[in-house]
Amino acid sequence: MKRLVGTLCGIISAALFGLGGILAQPLLSEQVLTPQQIVLLRLLIGGAMLLLYRNLFFKQARKSTKKIWTHWRILTRIMIYGIAGLCTAQIAFFSAINYSNAAVATVFQSTSPFILLVFTALKAKRLPMLNQIAAVDILGWALVIGGVIALIHTPLPNLVRFSKTQLLAVLIIVILATVVAYDLYLESLKLIDGFLATMTGLFEPISSVLFGMLFLHQILVPQALVGIILVVGAIMILNLPHHITAPVPSKPCQCTMPNQ
Repeated sequence: MKRLVGTLCGIISAALFGLGGILAQPLLSEQVLTPQQIVLLRLLIGGAMLLLYRNLFFKQARKSTKKIWTHWRILTRIMIYGIAGLCTAQIAFFSAINYSNAAVATVFQSTSPFILLVFTALKAKRLPMLNQIAAVDILGWALVIGGVIALIHTPLPNLVRFSKTQLLAVLIIVILATVVAYDLYLESLKLIDGFLATMTGLFEPISSVLFGMLFLHQILVPQALVGIILVVGAIMILNLPHHITAPVPSKPCQCTMPNQ
């Protein structure tokens, strides 16, 4: 039952991430928001909401908060992850949406396991396991730190001038596609192994395609569809050999942290 619940949390989380990209596309194309402003709203407001929720309802989160600000090595890693792994990566992601579309940008983003594999293999001179300890009580801080960095060079958007539809899209991006999506992702890491968590993440490009067809009436040309199938298929093949028979670990799950 835990494995099923964890899988569902991962799938819903990935679908919400995909929905966020689709809703951001018209805001970018209509020049209502810039990629930097979307990232600012997601990281700063969404991260603060996630951090507040976790610290109010989870005792372990409060303990981890004290540990974070008293251990400079942990804080340094969180700052690097917040700036490079979240702020920079998300600006690049939404810029890709701005120049192409959400479905294509999400598919390219899903090649990150392969890039990590190549980088790790070159560094360690061996084929590594693509795993990281999932820091469930520190992700909110990484989001906030990334948002603060984005705030330095990006002015806050004037949401008062937005139409009701545009404002609703922003709220969904910040709340559902950030706070709820990240929280469900963190919960899934407690219940399923790294392989299954990675596989559920593959629903993000799939959901982007489906939501794009549903809300934006996008039609994929055969070449793009073949490309999506090849990329998603390559990621699945990349992960299958190492983990398909691996049991659910009793210790905290290890897998790559999201850069969404």
